[in-house]
Amino acid sequence: MDNVLNGIIYRVGCIPNSWAAYTGESEGKMMRDEQLLERITVNPKVMVGKPVIRGTRLTVEYILNLLAHGATVEEILQEYKGLTHEDIQACILFATKALESTVFMPLSVEPT
Repeated sequence: MDNVLNGIIYRVGCIPNSWAAYTGESEGKMMRDEQLLERITVNPKVMVGKPVIRGTRLTVEYILNLLAHGATVEEILQEYKGLTHEDIQACILFATKALESTVFMPLSVEPT
């Protein structure tokens, strides 16, 4: 299965690291990166091609924005009954992978 990340098409299963290794959780408790990323899809006909949680019209951007503005995972899961903890993890992981190759400029530069 192919997915798109940061404008690059990649084959699921080619990402060597696991979420468990990243978080320090045991492998048995956490899904592997490629399993999480399979939850994120990109289709030009859905939400103008933005990455969405599979089977929904909820974009990764929207979920991250909710979290950034103080919504808890539990609040999001209560509001969107079909979502799971793994869907939220997949959004965070997708953003992490997308930012790995991005040069980030802070909005303001602190004086030296």
